[in-house]
Order: sequence, then C-alpha cells, then structure tokens
Amino acid sequence: MSGIMRAGGAGLAPAGLLLPLLLGCQAVPPAADPAEAPAAAAAPVAEAPTAPARPAANAPVPNALAIARRLPAEAAGFHRGNLTALRGGGQEVGYRTTGLTAAGATVEVHRPGLALDAGGLDRALAELVREATQPAPARSLSAQSHLSIPDPRPERGAPPGLACAETAGTYGRERVAGLVCVGAAQGALLRLRVLMPDQDPPPGDARAFATAILAALRGA
Repeated sequence: MSGIMRAGGAGLAPAGLLLPLLLGCQAVPPAADPAEAPAAAAAPVAEAPTAPARPAANAPVPNALAIARRLPAEAAGFHRGNLTALRGGGQEVGYRTTGLTAAGATVEVHRPGLALDAGGLDRALAELVREATQPAPARSLSAQSHLSIPDPRPERGAPPGLACAETAGTYGRERVAGLVCVGAAQGALLRLRVLMPDQDPPPGDARAFATAILAALRGA
C-alpha cells in the first residue's frame, strides 16, 4: 500500500511506510482459507478488476476476497494498489493519487452476509473513528464533523449511503486531513479511510472517492 508524501520532503517517512502508520492497518498473511492464499497476493494497479454483477435472488453471498476483487482500478483519481488479507478474514485494497503530493486511501471488506442496520452502521463508524484517531508515533488525529454520503445505487436490504467522519491533525510537522466511512455493499461491511496533506488545493477528493467506491459495488 502506497503512502502520502511530498517528493523530497524533509523529515517525512518513505512513501511505503506512511499509510500503514497513518491509517493503522492490521494486515497479516492470508491463513483462514488456503485456497484463497495465491489470489490474495499483490494486485497491480494495471490489472482490470472484474465488473460486479447483480446477485440473483437467494444467490450465495460472495466472500470478502471476491468482493474486494470487484473494486475498480481507478476511483475519482485514486489508483488501485495491492490486495492484502486482514485479520478475521477481511480483505483490504490500497489506493493513491498520482503526483508529487499524493493522497492515500484504503478500502476494507469484512464479514459478507452480515445483516447491517442503521444502529450497526453507527457502531461500526464509532469503532473506525476510534481506530483512526488512536495516538501513534508522530501522528495525532481527531474526528471533526460527521456527514453522510448519499447512495448512488440503492441496494435492497442495506443501509443507505455511507456514514462518515472527517479527520484532521498532524503527522510529524505535516498537517493532514482525512475521511473515514462505513457502509454496506454486496452483503459485506465496507470501511474506507482517506488521508492526505492538508493543503489548497487538496491532492484528492475524499468524498468523491468514497462515492465512486460505493457506486462501483452497489446495485451493479
């Protein structure tokens, strides 16, 4: 998963180290399903993901790996990176923008088949906010305003749209801003994190990225 930094910026960690620290990822080698292990290797940006298909009535719910593979190669200027297995059987896909100053993001897919209602969505967001703002070396983030991102393609039986919170703080001497969101699609819990240098203009549009990810999976 790529990081976010200004090229040649003094005092900043290498790009490959920044996002795991900033976003608090908990990646582990795939172990739960040996049959999925080869597929959970790095997925290059150039690889075109399989187009999502509308599930038939009473069709089996796809597993987290199958859903993660449907994530798009590009979403609102963010380009897809590696696919990584997470603790608990989830899957994570990294994204980043291009340019000298980049925005980084992750999309996590968890627990397919979970019946997530509005209360469950609120609890999932609170948990994600706690993780994202937990103190870490050189990092200090806090939650700012909460917001909802409208549902581009409503999906029957799933909570509408994404529940999100904006974040702001510092990494070292760098001011950073971000967005964390939770939602449901294809019968799974989605967790999105976006982080970037706090500058004008910003290197990426976090809300547009979240909307594009949900639209790519929902109702398609």
